[in-house]
Amino acid sequence: MKLTLALLLFTFLNSTAFPQKSDYKIMRKNITKLSCKTFDSLTVAETNHILKNIDTNLFDKNIDMYYRDLGWSYYRLYLYTKDTVLIRSSLDSYLKANFHNPNSSATLWQLASLNCILGECTIGKLFFENYKSVTEKKYWREEEIISMTKRCDN
Repeated sequence: MKLTLALLLFTFLNSTAFPQKSDYKIMRKNITKLSCKTFDSLTVAETNHILKNIDTNLFDKNIDMYYRDLGWSYYRLYLYTKDTVLIRSSLDSYLKANFHNPNSSATLWQLASLNCILGECTIGKLFFENYKSVTEKKYWREEEIISMTKRCDN
């Protein structure tokens, strides 16, 4: 009886002392999703600010999705400012997404294109090869790959 009571007390204290982690996908519903459509710069900056201030320790599921969203928000800010520091921040976020969910086609595509934008062509081409290795051939987007890597050849 004492053992059962002690286990119950321990379980109760343990569950209240350490809050459970959750799924980023649930929180994501409350954040503006920056798709490919046009957003004003204020919306992009606000979304980036919200994402940067999220405590990732709260999540144990879909953390890679969080880092992809953060990376995309940095890239979208870059489109307004042309500040390559934002591309580097975007790359950092996508590398974290790749760490949490290796070989995601969408993440590898972004890593390849961002490296090409920075002129880091060897790395960009390597990520494009990785992208192709995990993506069905019908989705390769060859013309875009050629266009991005052609910039590197100049």
